[in-house]
Amino acid sequence: MNSKTKSLRTLVALIFFVVTYSATSQVQNKMDNSSKVKEQEEPLKNTEIKKHTAGERVIVQKNTPVVKQGTAVYLDEEDQYQGREKEILSNLVIDAIPSDFPKYDKTKGIKWYNEQIDNYYKAHPSILKESVRRKLGV
Repeated sequence: MNSKTKSLRTLVALIFFVVTYSATSQVQNKMDNSSKVKEQEEPLKNTEIKKHTAGERVIVQKNTPVVKQGTAVYLDEEDQYQGREKEILSNLVIDAIPSDFPKYDKTKGIKWYNEQIDNYYKAHPSILKESVRRKLGV
């Protein structure tokens, strides 16, 4: 065998080793992180906390808790307002959610729904609390 062939085999073996080691490390990190998340979620398993502001962007699956600074937010993809009625009402000066308020469509996702809410708020500033108007710059 000549030296070029040996060098090529050595290079291929080294690349294979690095790729395998990297993949193994990533899998181990994901497993460690998922066990930490499970430990954090255990006390929240049977509770439902819906503290969430319209300006926040959160991506979750149905009934998946979003752990944020010691609290969890459960979003319900089956609900027309994503389970955020109290949050929506807390941003309004009126006592009921308007009939033309955007409805959640799980096929379009949370980001889309948050954008629809922000657009609705900007189009209807008269029903917003002053603090929400300032936050949105309306």
